[in-house]
Amino acid sequence: MRAGWMGRYAARDPRVAAVLAGQPGWTRLRDMDLFGAVQAFSAGRDEEDRVGLGRAYLALADLFEGLDRAFLGAEKRYLSGQPSDAARIRLGFVALRQGNLGRAARALGPEPPAGLGYPWALGRAGLAAARGDAAAARRQLAGAPAPETQAHRVLGEAAAHLWGLPGPGQGPGPFGQALRGFRQGDLVGGVLALQMVSFQVETGPGPDLFLYPLLRQGFAALAAAAFPERAAPYWAGRASALAGDVDAALERYRAAAAGKAAGPVVWLFSPVVSAVEAGRLARVMAGAEEVRRGRVAAGLGSWRAVATGPSPGPLVLAALAAVQTEAGLSEPLGDPRAAARAAVAAVRRGRDAVSAGGDELLPDLYAARTAAVAVWAARALARSGGDLEVLEAGHRKALGSRPDFVNPPRFLAALAGAYARNGRYESAVAVLFRLAEDYPSARLVYESVKRLYASRSGGGAPPR
Repeated sequence: MRAGWMGRYAARDPRVAAVLAGQPGWTRLRDMDLFGAVQAFSAGRDEEDRVGLGRAYLALADLFEGLDRAFLGAEKRYLSGQPSDAARIRLGFVALRQGNLGRAARALGPEPPAGLGYPWALGRAGLAAARGDAAAARRQLAGAPAPETQAHRVLGEAAAHLWGLPGPGQGPGPFGQALRGFRQGDLVGGVLALQMVSFQVETGPGPDLFLYPLLRQGFAALAAAAFPERAAPYWAGRASALAGDVDAALERYRAAAAGKAAGPVVWLFSPVVSAVEAGRLARVMAGAEEVRRGRVAAGLGSWRAVATGPSPGPLVLAALAAVQTEAGLSEPLGDPRAAARAAVAAVRRGRDAVSAGGDELLPDLYAARTAAVAVWAARALARSGGDLEVLEAGHRKALGSRPDFVNPPRFLAALAGAYARNGRYESAVAVLFRLAEDYPSARLVYESVKRLYASRSGGGAPPR
């Protein structure tokens, strides 16, 4: 740890000090002022500025992925108790977005309900596309009725954009502006337009279901374009994967696994400490992409190389436990939940070790690693319980819920989702309300959790 960026920063390495003095974006990235970091790095011109810009954009993409997970979880729990056809079709979209195709098919049903013909057909097309039958998806849409409402039209355009299917035609409003921007290559204009969306949850199938994936895709594409690939192939691979460009992601992960990366600035203020660790993470992520494509043997090969090689360290172990659990595979980790808990225990031992070393800076710097391990481990433990335990243990409660280096936005989104999943709605809305002060789009999941609480409490609103 002391040989990586944390040790060099704590020792006031002149090279690192010069980077910080010359570019305020790094301080803003450290403080998780992500929009401020984007602004500062955008004014720079050298390779390190491009790395910083990509890192800031990627942190935003990670945040929206985390908010999306929390949002879909809250919507699933709320909609499961609602009897209306509109709620049932919306639940089908939620299940589809979560990758549960069986539940999605049952919720959508074999026939369209009255007044919901278009979203039903869109959902059935999404099912066909998810099963790899693009021709059936297009046939389903070709026979669909026209959208019944403007909300259905915008829903169709957003879903079609993300699924690679023909849409009903762009409409007015922020979603239409954003999609036009994305198609025309104006990614910045697209993500800015999405900041003007009314962050109100719909009662039936609506475009709000696709707000977070659109934001994630837009910011990830900006990150992928910003990164100088030879300097930061692991970060560029992560960005490409979140943007939906799997081929580019795999190519960049291969470069990272080969150990190609620049100096310590690439990892500054991140949970990743070295090019070696990034290479192992790249193999884990590449394996996950291969499994999602149905190339399970190739994916398992990547994972086995990590699991049977040198000790991977807690961050890599937690990430591997998460992706293996979510893929529903029994190897290479015999019990990924036990591996996730072992990763949490290891990162806590690391935190205790640096705390005992007498250096005042290292314990706070190590927080980046503690939070990242907790997020991955929680994903491995969410289905069986225990996710909230590891996230709460990683939360620096003395600092509240303000996003910062110790409690980064992605971590807070995961914490809020775990609170809601475990019925602690007051804590969930408190975290989300504070997160929305810096990232207004968090308001959507905040409203979703409030609605879920009201449905369980007879109409009351959770206190903040």
